[in-house]
Amino acid sequence: LHPIVCPLKEAKTSDAYRRAVLQHVPFRVVFLLEQMVGEGLIIQDLLDEAFYEKIILASASKVGLVRLRRALEHIRQTNSPMERPGADLDAALRLVDENKDYGKVVLDREERLHREQSNTHIPIYRAAIQPLGHVLWGPELDTPNRVLRQYRHIADRFLRVQFTDQNWARLFVGSNEHPVTELVKGVQQRLKNGLRIGNRHYKFLAMSNSQLRE
Repeated sequence: LHPIVCPLKEAKTSDAYRRAVLQHVPFRVVFLLEQMVGEGLIIQDLLDEAFYEKIILASASKVGLVRLRRALEHIRQTNSPMERPGADLDAALRLVDENKDYGKVVLDREERLHREQSNTHIPIYRAAIQPLGHVLWGPELDTPNRVLRQYRHIADRFLRVQFTDQNWARLFVGSNEHPVTELVKGVQQRLKNGLRIGNRHYKFLAMSNSQLRE
């Protein structure tokens, strides 16, 4: 990790702080934050400069990064929305300092993924596109296709996507809940515009025959 030179001095608004986060914080942390937004644990309207500053400063060192990720994972384990993001993050960080087991599950999972990955399985980030938004999870071990096998050294630059109903069921075109025009428009929009996660813009690459049938 490279030390942060001066993003905090330049950041004058919450938007500026958010841009600093996207620029200086590792993607795996940004992905985790957006995952927590999708899970309803982080309410974006409540985020302020103090919260973004804590994220940036905690990510400035390798030790701080591990501490931050354990704190965020602890919040996920409690499944409680961050009503006071800055104070809640401080509390989680204190728990991590007092008990090294808090949030350790996410790091244990990544170590296991690293050990178990092979020519037949590699860690992949995933997303489910639903009528009201999208849900993120991973990385998890999955069977790579030809493209992923060739570019396994940058596998985190790929995102495996599925389209589901809001209750995670398969999409049924023409249902009363989701008319044909609404579903087709939503799918076409995602295929055309892609999906932004942090400062990365994932664009459509290909689909398998089984995905096409679904």
